[in-house]
Amino acid sequence: MLKWVLLAGFAGVLFYWWRQKQRHPRQRPEVESLVRCSRCGRYVSVHSALRTTEGDFLCSEHAGPKQAGDPD
Repeated sequence: MLKWVLLAGFAGVLFYWWRQKQRHPRQRPEVESLVRCSRCGRYVSVHSALRTTEGDFLCSEHAGPKQAGDPD
């Protein structure tokens, strides 16, 4: 009786190992690209950044109209 229990357990372990090998690798979520704001240096996503005519990127704080107190 014990040998049948051990055989069933061994068969179960083999089946589990075989099923793990058959699984497809999990898809990783896509990582969003980050760019650096040319004025403050903060990293923001490409989709929320504003690209200037020079090719630089600006964060949402610096993308607005230039104000009198702003350097540059």
